Amino acid sequence: MAVEKITVSLPADLVAAIDRFSTEEGVSRSSVVAEAAAVWLSEREEAAAAARRHEAARALFELLDSLESVPPLDDTPPLDMLREARGPLGGGRQ
Repeated sequence: MAVEKITVSLPADLVAAIDRFSTEEGVSRSSVVAEAAAVWLSEREEAAAAARRHEAARALFELLDSLESVPPLDDTPPLDMLREARGPLGGGRQ
């Protein structure tokens, strides 16, 4: 993996904590900062994905709520309708 050097300004107490941790763990200051940045970015990406899932679920529930006022076309139970729309398991939509 390619490595680039950057200059970052941090509060002195944070640098001291990083230095203590790197000494205790026997790793470089750079590796501590790199791992912390990777974890932070991963958490942010997961939070964004969770927000997208939440919004999709909210939109789906809104749609389902709006369908409550539509009269049914036949006596097919809703779960059977969903199964029909989904198609066979493992095969995706047809």
